[in-house]
Amino acid sequence: LFPVLSEISDYVRSLASVQDVDIVYIVKKLSALSSEYLDYNELAGFLGDHLHFQNFGLVIDGKFYDAEHTKLSSAEISKIESLRAPARGIWLALTDSESRSLKRHHIEAVAVLRDGNGKIIGKAVFGRPMGNTTLANRKLLPIETALTMTASTISAEKAPKL
Repeated sequence: LFPVLSEISDYVRSLASVQDVDIVYIVKKLSALSSEYLDYNELAGFLGDHLHFQNFGLVIDGKFYDAEHTKLSSAEISKIESLRAPARGIWLALTDSESRSLKRHHIEAVAVLRDGNGKIIGKAVFGRPMGNTTLANRKLLPIETALTMTASTISAEKAPKL
């Protein structure tokens, strides 16, 4: 009974404060996910909830995944995939026209997901943060850590099984 109560407590604590990200809980859950079948819609929903964003999605292999099953056209997905990746860091610097185009779909920011070799394996798209804050006012290190772990989880799932 204690492990169940502990899991429930950790889950609630992770969701409780929209200003803070419980990176320990996220890493624990991503580690567990990487050892089983990975549902990208479920993963996006988990990350959106625990990173505290109203909308969150993943663009992987030409497909868009999110918990709400938002429909983006293939042209819109291609547009996100074709956004120029930064030489350093993970956050894409969007032009005004790119930003306006993405905001029509409630996307405020985009980050790249890189595997251990630095190869881009997908992109994470962020809607508005929960609470009365903006992405610029959020602590980015826990979010970036979660995205790095997410990229590792996706890479492990995509790797050929021996």
